[in-house]
Amino acid sequence: HIKGGATCPLCRGSLQIHAARLRSYLKTEDVSELERSYFNRTLQSIKEKADWVYLNQDEIIAYGTFFGAFLWGLYSGWSRRSWGLSDELLYYGLKRHIRMATSIGWLLGIIGRILGDYIQLRQRRSSRIENESSNLAPEGGSGNGE
Repeated sequence: HIKGGATCPLCRGSLQIHAARLRSYLKTEDVSELERSYFNRTLQSIKEKADWVYLNQDEIIAYGTFFGAFLWGLYSGWSRRSWGLSDELLYYGLKRHIRMATSIGWLLGIIGRILGDYIQLRQRRSSRIENESSNLAPEGGSGNGE
C-alpha cells in the first residue's frame, strides 16, 4: 500500500522483508559476514507468526550509502576517472566499511575494464585476420587458372 501515491521508496514508508524468503536466501547465497550477521539478527527479532519485518529509514540510508559507495568505486575504476584532492579528502573522512565498499568497487571496475579491453582487442584481431584472409583468396575462386 503506497501512502499518498508516493513513488519514492523512502516516501512510501518502511521497507518490508519476508522472513521465509530471507531464510531461504541466507541458506543458498554466498553472503558476506556483515550481511549475514545483520540478517540473522533481523530473523531472530521476527516472531515465528510474522511474515514481514520492516527496515527503518536509517537502515535504508545505511545500506543505500554502502551500495552507492560501491557503485561510485565501480564507476571510477571502469571509467579511468582520475582521483583528485576532493576525492582523497572525502574518502578518508568516510567510515571504514564505506571506504572498503568504494575500494572493492574500484578494483572490480578496473578488472572489468581490463577484461572489456581484452575482449575488444581479440575481436579486432579476429576481424582483421578474417579481412586479411579474404583479401588473399583468389578472385575467381575456381583455382584452375581461368
